[in-house]
Amino acid sequence: MNHSKQEQAVVVLFCDRIIQCHVTVAIPHRRHKTGNLFDITINISLPGKDIVISREAQDELENKDLRHVLKEAFEAAYRQVEEYCHQHFEPA
Repeated sequence: MNHSKQEQAVVVLFCDRIIQCHVTVAIPHRRHKTGNLFDITINISLPGKDIVISREAQDELENKDLRHVLKEAFEAAYRQVEEYCHQHFEPA
């Protein structure tokens, strides 16, 4: 199981009302000497709401490790899903 699938599973286990979770990883500029920067977008569909998390490449030092960027994006997604589910549904 790859890293983004593991992170998706954690979010889905928290709230069983998730309809869809789509993760996009883009490399806007290929940098062979300094490393690639990643743009991450996570779209989570819930009944009545779509949550979109974006993490764009801005700082080379913070954005070189794809796993780190994915982890940060999923942590933000988890917080938003948690807040929405607590307001609208009982937790799974």
